[in-house]
Amino acid sequence: ESGDWLNQQLLTKARVASPSFGVGRLVARFDWLTQVNDTTNNLVVLGGSNGLRGYPSGIFQATGANRVRGDLEARSAPVVWHYFHGGLVLFYDLGDVYGGRELDPFILKHTVGFGVRGLLPQFNREVFRLDVGVPVDGSTGFMLRISGGTGQSVPLTAREDAQFDASVGGLALQP
Repeated sequence: ESGDWLNQQLLTKARVASPSFGVGRLVARFDWLTQVNDTTNNLVVLGGSNGLRGYPSGIFQATGANRVRGDLEARSAPVVWHYFHGGLVLFYDLGDVYGGRELDPFILKHTVGFGVRGLLPQFNREVFRLDVGVPVDGSTGFMLRISGGTGQSVPLTAREDAQFDASVGGLALQP
């Protein structure tokens, strides 16, 4: 517009999973969203199911902002009982929403927690999850947050990543 580039976005994503080492595997994800000259006032949110599971959903938000998010999970190998597949997860999340119209400073928030996973492959390919997270960055008092849903919190495959983006706003953009 008038020779200016508007509404520029750069989303950098990385995800990695270790091979199974008997009792489970490690899964990690990192993404960084940066926006320049945002004239559409996109709302960028973080917290709850889309990152930082120890905080309420969408607690960190700003228009035209940037977001950094990282997750590390230690997933147990599934235990199969008849038709039910179950597993456990230990997690560490970090992230922040910064910049934007409000000029929020960059201050990483951290959460840790555990979760349970369940799958009935005869009915659905999506895992059911229940996570309990606690912030450990000292920005709040003790807060215990329970969240749940379908699909993994840390997508491993491109298919899971696309479903995650569609279900919880993986880009966290809400016009």
